Amino acid sequence: MPATAEQLNDAYTYCVDFARTMLEDSGRFIPFGTKIDAAGKLVAVGGWNGEEHPKSVEIYTLLIEA
Repeated sequence: MPATAEQLNDAYTYCVDFARTMLEDSGRFIPFGTKIDAAGKLVAVGGWNGEEHPKSVEIYTLLIEA
């Protein structure tokens, strides 16, 4: 079933709020995302390559491949 406008808005709001928190807390932004699972629940999605300070492009690649 396609996501509703409300679910998409919730995903957008989550991403904006989390990005703001990352920037305020650490001054840097590590790529992340969200997905809406089959039950309609919003789930945070991140990538980890084992490095403490990963290159953003590597995390984008991990997220895209997932």
